[in-house]
Amino acid sequence: MDTFADGVIADQHKEVLYVRTYEETIDVAVPVTIAYHNWTGFEAFPWFAAGVEVVERKPGELIAWRSTAGPDQSGLARFERVDDSSTRIHLELHTEPEGVIEQAAAATGLVAAHIRGELERFKELVEHGHIALNP
Repeated sequence: MDTFADGVIADQHKEVLYVRTYEETIDVAVPVTIAYHNWTGFEAFPWFAAGVEVVERKPGELIAWRSTAGPDQSGLARFERVDDSSTRIHLELHTEPEGVIEQAAAATGLVAAHIRGELERFKELVEHGHIALNP
């Protein structure tokens, strides 16, 4: 697959596809081990877990995945220690919007807002102990 600077790619059949990349960062007030453990407990993210396979895992550092069903997506979450009780999570998500509705949602910022909202939800849940706190 050839990737071009503007996010347009061409696959082996020379079909032109548009891939959109989203990047978000959030700080959570829990240690890296707890943030990573809760992120990798996919049951906390039903919107995310369905049709996903982990392609790389470095405990406490990163997890990378790709979709196995539905829209073509891949992503990477990196976990950075801020201090003993705080973690910075860097999220990178690549998605190929399918159809006019998904392309419109991506173009208008709805997808980016949804991703940010889910990160805020994760922060709220992990900081207030609503998901498992112990690795």
